[in-house]
Amino acid sequence: MPKLHKLVKDYLIISVGAVIFAIGISLFAEPFHIAPGGISGIAIIINYLLRLPVGLLIIIINIPLFILSLFKLGRSFVISSFYAMMLSSLLIDQFARIPTFVEEPLLAALYGGLAIGAGMGIIFAHGASTGGSDIIVRLLRLKFRGLRLGRIMLMLDLCVIALAALVFGDLNRALYAIITVYVNSIVIDAIIYGLEYSKVVYIISQKSSEIGRRIQKELERGVTFFHGEGGYLKQSTEIIMCALKQQQIVKFYSIVHETDPDAFVIVANAYEVVGHGFKRTGLGDLKITKNRANHLF
Repeated sequence: MPKLHKLVKDYLIISVGAVIFAIGISLFAEPFHIAPGGISGIAIIINYLLRLPVGLLIIIINIPLFILSLFKLGRSFVISSFYAMMLSSLLIDQFARIPTFVEEPLLAALYGGLAIGAGMGIIFAHGASTGGSDIIVRLLRLKFRGLRLGRIMLMLDLCVIALAALVFGDLNRALYAIITVYVNSIVIDAIIYGLEYSKVVYIISQKSSEIGRRIQKELERGVTFFHGEGGYLKQSTEIIMCALKQQQIVKFYSIVHETDPDAFVIVANAYEVVGHGFKRTGLGDLKITKNRANHLF
């Protein structure tokens, strides 16, 4: 019963994502001939040439890909992705009947990217896909594991955008499409990995023990010590590693400067931190995370 409840919940959320994705295509991208890469971009180009419905074209192009993927990819992923693709495609043609309320193509590019990215992010986060180039890239990944497939997907999108510029005879549309794709990618990452990025800090100091104690006491964060040796003077030293939340970074700088103004500090972005004091992830979530990583390379 819990498994069925989770399945129903996932499909309801995927449905919400499909609605948002369809809004982004129908009300923002399509009316302004903005082809945001992928199969949806190709469908918008064909729609411009043949006046066939965009949603119908997406279904026609995707069906052979889904038939092929059924024998190569997981059954659950294919079924949920086919559902997301069909629902979003049907909604795209329904929403196309609504008169557009946006007059500026730049606004259409920005908000179209926001809606498309939000819809795709929601769908991706629940183990499905909108089909198209996502399926192509997953299939390529099975055969060519050494390829940097994230770049291949970007190249596919850029090829579609370039083709759109030629067909529409308007370079500005291609530039708007690049904005849409960029916003789209940012929103997808924000939904899947979260907006609250953390920081990982490394401190090299002769007063590392004191700095470590203050971080533990004042910031309530755990620290890890590494033993190192200076390359020039060959002096042994301790290196502190610590994960902090974004809002703690100012206080962290204050602690280090007050304790040892000569300390050497490295601060790096951490897009996901799992563990005590941060995100907690169970075994079920780890499986989902693995699936997302496979999908997003």
